[in-house]
Amino acid sequence: MAGDTNIHWPVFRSLASFRPGDLPGDLIAGLTLAAIAIPEQMATARLGGFSPQIGFFAFIAGSLGFAALGSNRFLSCGADSTITPIFAGGLVLMAASGSPDYQALAMALALQVGAILVIGSLFRLGWIANLLSTPVTSGFLAGISVHILVSQMPGVLGLPAPGGPMLDRIAVLARHLGEANLFTVAIGFGVLAVVAGSEAVSARIPGALIGLVVATAAVVWAGLESKGVKVVGAVPATLPAPSFPDLYPEQWARLLPLSFLIAIVVMVQTAATTRSFPSDPDQPADVDRDFLGAGAGSLLAGLFGAFPVNASPPRTGIVCETGGRSQLSGLFAAAIVLALLAFAATLLQHVPNAALGGVLLFVALRIIRIRQIVTIYRQ
Repeated sequence: MAGDTNIHWPVFRSLASFRPGDLPGDLIAGLTLAAIAIPEQMATARLGGFSPQIGFFAFIAGSLGFAALGSNRFLSCGADSTITPIFAGGLVLMAASGSPDYQALAMALALQVGAILVIGSLFRLGWIANLLSTPVTSGFLAGISVHILVSQMPGVLGLPAPGGPMLDRIAVLARHLGEANLFTVAIGFGVLAVVAGSEAVSARIPGALIGLVVATAAVVWAGLESKGVKVVGAVPATLPAPSFPDLYPEQWARLLPLSFLIAIVVMVQTAATTRSFPSDPDQPADVDRDFLGAGAGSLLAGLFGAFPVNASPPRTGIVCETGGRSQLSGLFAAAIVLALLAFAATLLQHVPNAALGGVLLFVALRIIRIRQIVTIYRQ
């Protein structure tokens, strides 16, 4: 049966078992996924030094690429806060963050990562995901968590972002705490509280979206921009045409080590996600096919002006918990994001940066595995 499905469904495999009765569940799951993804993708793009719409491009590309060539029925692919700090740190060594060269390098990185994942799928390299031990992954995620916390605190406090090594940046922030903008602090930590409270009640509640809407409304109604609260600003309503980054051969070569690193992290996280939320509990997860889906997502992201994408365990869990039955839920969420970009981008210009920082603070606190670290320490 599985072999016949593979033959007749070389693309959009997760739709092979779709039935009309599944449609309501997929639509509800897609709507919930979009509500979770919109603020998360904006925040992740900001974490990498990109404008918010680039995060939307990444989500649309990741959703379409994985739906077309992936296997897992629930997996959500898009901009991810695990890999973004890693590749942003590598790219900033080659070009100034936010510059045209920086974006061109990010596009090239996405194309290389996508190609590596496709090759990994063809050569059935799913076993690579088993190589990293629990202590390594726990420490890796803890380091990313600290990086996110330190990088977002200036925006949440309303202070200029200090430069230099991480410990120096922490010291500078500590010395200038008294200069923090109280409105910005209230927004940042208020959104963090809303997201954390919503998550504690139910993962289905889009706490990040609720926090962003309330914070944006407060900025507009109270005129907080005039009181020092910084906002996202104008978001272009145009969609990018497919293009290839114009880089010198040596720039492509310099990206290769970073591309292999990001590809390995994506392989590990994709394998963990697809095994945690299997399409069929009675069948082994097709990790190699899901590498192909994630690779296709990164290739599309690179062609449409974005950066590498990754599987998201939290978003995948949301799809599974809210009744999603196929990748139609991810495609529906991508269509909502696309409509937002095309027809309602002006709604995003008053979103406060501190609100996005609050979302990322929650992400940072969620990915650090305190219990595992304590267990490892005791062992």
